[in-house]
Amino acid sequence: MNPLPDHAAFEPARADKLPPARHPLAGYSLASLLEGAAQLRPAVMALTGEAGHDGLTFAALQFKVEAWAGRLHAAGLNHGDTAALVAPASGAAIVALLACCRLGLNVVLLPLAMARTTRMEMTGALGAQAILTPDHAAGVDLADEALASVLANDTVRVIAMTGGEAPDGAIALDDAALGDARATLPREPRGTDMARIITFEVTPQGRAMPVVQEQASLIAAAMALVAAAKLGPGQRLVTALPPATQAGLAAGPVAMLLCGMSLHYMPEFSSNALARTLVQQPPATLLLPMTVTAALCAEASGGWHALIAMSRWTADGSSYTPPHALEQAAPLYDLHAFGERAMLCLPRDAMGRATALPAKPQAIAVNGSSFTAIAIEETPSGALLLSGAAVSGQHLPTRASA
Repeated sequence: MNPLPDHAAFEPARADKLPPARHPLAGYSLASLLEGAAQLRPAVMALTGEAGHDGLTFAALQFKVEAWAGRLHAAGLNHGDTAALVAPASGAAIVALLACCRLGLNVVLLPLAMARTTRMEMTGALGAQAILTPDHAAGVDLADEALASVLANDTVRVIAMTGGEAPDGAIALDDAALGDARATLPREPRGTDMARIITFEVTPQGRAMPVVQEQASLIAAAMALVAAAKLGPGQRLVTALPPATQAGLAAGPVAMLLCGMSLHYMPEFSSNALARTLVQQPPATLLLPMTVTAALCAEASGGWHALIAMSRWTADGSSYTPPHALEQAAPLYDLHAFGERAMLCLPRDAMGRATALPAKPQAIAVNGSSFTAIAIEETPSGALLLSGAAVSGQHLPTRASA
């Protein structure tokens, strides 16, 4: 039984009683983007920068995703089941996410920044049948946490390790001894059966609120970013932003699948790691939080193809203020993340000054027609109304709150 409610049970952020129109990208999924990328540019590097997942071309990435999906299916997981995925900034997290989507598993993304007790609570509250996790990350013993979560949550029946040692009773997804189970893999569920991705928004009271990220909306957000930042094949995006948020997903793996660039994760950010990344080829666009980007600009750290500085604001935009000017020789962009609802990429001017939020809707074109990715309206109270194909907004009740 699928513990996640049907789409009709979601509570939209706006009190609109009309049935939602079909999303202009409803026919696309992350798995279909991967399949297309593997066919179009099989030898192009997709994921780089991490031991065990360096040098994955798009063809190799698709092969590994299919193999991991097959192993999850062989472990008894089927479309409609839910997997809780601990998602650090790593290539393994991307393989696991895409494998879940390929199999039609709903994915609850658990960031390392979330407290251990909250990760365990959300695993049970959203009825996860599986926990996917590395054994360790950022000094955290995640294998021990997974075992504790199984004891605390009676819905969990599978522990799958995305990296490291597998404790007793768990399966190692990268274990070659498991064989190739792809021959038994069913077709990807589509339409209303398509996998749903859950991220978390922190309320003013400090509670973690699950938010549904539809795959089509993530793809629309990535399309807008790719167009604004001029990303594409032959380029490399370097980031330490984990794929556990709306912005982390759309500006990382989804953009990579969409435009054919390489994605390079720095799981542990440091000046030495940054220097090693800088000298690699091709020249990279660097995506980091605004505070780190500002420090790099102050140190006149050059050599980057472009810089993208991410700022986080509240979901309703009421906390938004124009970022300070930055001096940088490379092209500079702002990536504004409004909670887990939307992100907006805007170029800075030649003086490094932030561009005002657009008064006109931001449109993107597909197959000769265009649609609104994001439109912003300001309310009298100073909040922002965000709408468009790239905007999420379905708050998901948990079993504890429903």
